[in-house]
Amino acid sequence: MRKMLLAICAIAMFATTAMAGQKVIGFSNREMDSAFFRSLSDGIKEMGEKAGFKVIISDAGGDFNKQISDVEDLIAQEIDYLILNPQDPKAGLRIVQSANKANIPVILVD
Repeated sequence: MRKMLLAICAIAMFATTAMAGQKVIGFSNREMDSAFFRSLSDGIKEMGEKAGFKVIISDAGGDFNKQISDVEDLIAQEIDYLILNPQDPKAGLRIVQSANKANIPVILVD
């Protein structure tokens, strides 16, 4: 529940910038096999869309290489913000570095 609240707070922080045109949030979830991770994804999508964002969600399926690839795809789609629930610290670091190079703000959820 705490993770979901933090993610919702992150969406609220971005909401003021959404007024200038629809912005896109990419959420890379480590997995969606459990009810918690599914509800985290659902909550981010619901709150983001209510705030006027387009929300793209990816599921790494517990595979850090897939998560890296998923985020590379999100960056290629020119997302404005990235919310990341990293599968692995090494993957998380690599993903944050990639997003930083693309000037995309990152919110970590763990």
